[in-house]
Amino acid sequence: MASQPEFLSRSTSWWLDRIRRISRFGPLLLPIVLLIPILNGFPYPSAEAEYSDLVITHFPNAYYLKSAITQWKAVPLWSSTIMSGYPFCANPLSGLYYPPGWLALLMPLPFGFNLLVLLHLLWGGIGAFLLIKSEGAGHWGAVLGSIAFAAMPKLYAHYGAGHLTLLYAIPWTPWLLLVSRSGRLISEPKADVSRTMRWMPAICLAMTFFADVRWAFYAGVIWIAYIVINNDYRIGKQQVWFVIRNIAAQLIVTTLLIAPLALPLGQFVSQSTRASITQQESFALSLPISRLLGLIYPDFGGFHEWMIYPGILIFMLFVLRIFARNLNRIVKFWVLTAILCWIFSLGVNIPLLSNLARLPLLGLLRVPPRASFLSGLALAVVAAHGYDMLIKKKSEENVARGFLAAVGLAFFTLTLAIVMLIMSGNFERNLIWAVIISILGIVGVGLMVKRHEYNLIWSILVLGLVVVDLGITNSTLYSSRSEAQTLEQGTLIATYVADPDTKIRIYSPSYSMPQQTAAIHALELADGVDPMQLANYAAYMEVATGVIGQGYQLSIPAFAGGDPSHDNVEATPDERLLGLLNVKYVVASYPIDSGGLDLQTNLGGIFVYENREFKPRAWVQPIEDSGSDNLRTVEITRYEANRIELNAVGPGTLVISEIHYPGWYAQMDGEPVEMTVAYDLLRGIELPAGRHEVSLSFRPMSLYIGVVMAIVGWVIILFSTFRQGLRRDVE
Repeated sequence: MASQPEFLSRSTSWWLDRIRRISRFGPLLLPIVLLIPILNGFPYPSAEAEYSDLVITHFPNAYYLKSAITQWKAVPLWSSTIMSGYPFCANPLSGLYYPPGWLALLMPLPFGFNLLVLLHLLWGGIGAFLLIKSEGAGHWGAVLGSIAFAAMPKLYAHYGAGHLTLLYAIPWTPWLLLVSRSGRLISEPKADVSRTMRWMPAICLAMTFFADVRWAFYAGVIWIAYIVINNDYRIGKQQVWFVIRNIAAQLIVTTLLIAPLALPLGQFVSQSTRASITQQESFALSLPISRLLGLIYPDFGGFHEWMIYPGILIFMLFVLRIFARNLNRIVKFWVLTAILCWIFSLGVNIPLLSNLARLPLLGLLRVPPRASFLSGLALAVVAAHGYDMLIKKKSEENVARGFLAAVGLAFFTLTLAIVMLIMSGNFERNLIWAVIISILGIVGVGLMVKRHEYNLIWSILVLGLVVVDLGITNSTLYSSRSEAQTLEQGTLIATYVADPDTKIRIYSPSYSMPQQTAAIHALELADGVDPMQLANYAAYMEVATGVIGQGYQLSIPAFAGGDPSHDNVEATPDERLLGLLNVKYVVASYPIDSGGLDLQTNLGGIFVYENREFKPRAWVQPIEDSGSDNLRTVEITRYEANRIELNAVGPGTLVISEIHYPGWYAQMDGEPVEMTVAYDLLRGIELPAGRHEVSLSFRPMSLYIGVVMAIVGWVIILFSTFRQGLRRDVE
């Protein structure tokens, strides 16, 4: 960095030095400023938005997990909260396996969620700072790159959508790449490998998988590519073997570590609607080609899946670094990563690209624009190197060439904005904003190029423009709603139907009983919103609800038009089939014309019906009578997440209105007994004459095998680390 001008006093120099030191914390400041004011609220995409995944899914799961541990002193492996029950331990959204996520249970919600999101963004910003520094960039370049990553608008758009697991997983990505460099996976074969860092890539990959299974795929791909491309193969086959061996070892250990979730999840997926997802559904919400303009124009309040705006100055510095030439291997890698991620994000809009959905596992990911998180990281890194080039002035000619390219981008931004304004006749604020920031940015960059002695001052000013641009953009991508406002939805209905002495379920064709409200009132639902659904249950519910889904759906019942309050108004439910699921009440935002449903009340425009065909949670069906008139009641003496105990009198078929699923085992009078499938869906046990004590317990073998594999993985890590330490001590 150039020395300070002579006319600057020592006091001024001292303050500039203090600013430089404080700037080390630059990556931390913007997320703190944006999120601290709303730590006690639930995030929504906008003030008008009705739904948030954090509210619908993550809050009920965390509430159930916390309640189960408090009430039953056990970690719940099964949940009967929605969709008449599902394997909680196999659902990646359960939050069971991600250790930092458990910290939220120790705090009031949603404060715990928001604090963890903030900490993860800070964690990611620090990781990006260290990664960029390790790649050879200077201090100011690393500061800019880390701010660009930690304040990436796509992260905040998904925060508004409530995608908690993504916000936990993505900040691990720069750390994954960093520890691969620190652990000498990118090095000469004989390089000294730190024993504390050797297995950190496997641990980071495992943490990413536990946070969000889908993002682990993207993180794994970029990690392998990063190692392969950044190694030096000039020494021949020895280096090739070194790379293959280390990648294989890390992946093997990672596989062992993630087995407790991966094995139950694999079993769950094989029996879910996800297994039959079509090629077209796999690439749902592909990025429209026109949305590529989002690289230069901010999408204020835009759709989170199509958000790709990195900040106009970040993209400008990205272009500057590319056209400055003399790209080293690292910069070339990140440029190629950004381009490939943009292409992949386009999905079905690129001919033949959707055929990738046929590849194993890739078709299960859905929503290809999520690769834009990687392009955002790539842009941040390349922009950091471009900014570093401006400061260090490594090559005046290259800097000038890159600056001209940046000027061209600013001119294109201005020209296109003018054309769009003339054609539409509307002064869109995002166009005006992009033009203003790009012009100011070009002025700032131009001053950095021309006035060497002011590098520090102008670098701070350009950073300020980046912070303002990202801060303003991000503030439009989410809205906060109070706890009371969020959790009061459906409270009147919940209070009316609650029956603490009887196990019942509720069904709503209009999502009139929100899942968060059901959770805090300990109500169980036959419907539900979750991307993982058992295929046989989904098929059963299509007949039971009269709502026929069109392909893969995120909810039961399906909402074809996206408006739950009216979409299923023409559907007529089958009271008998719902009754078999222990559905006592049907609640809807519209009247239901059905002879088997008796209207009980109308609370705030929500109709509450009682089902005449309601069956208890468990009953004995006499052998000689398959009808419903002579059912014998069953006493449920214990009902927990992982265990159910009953007293029943035979002979007959004991029917438990719970989903039949692998891992459930039954005992009668202390002896194992085989369970059958009743009514194509439920659990059944044949009872001989007399009174019997029956118990059901959930002990999924896939989970236990996975735990053993994880223990083996940790033994390998500890043993190899300890062994390496002993070897060094001896030497």
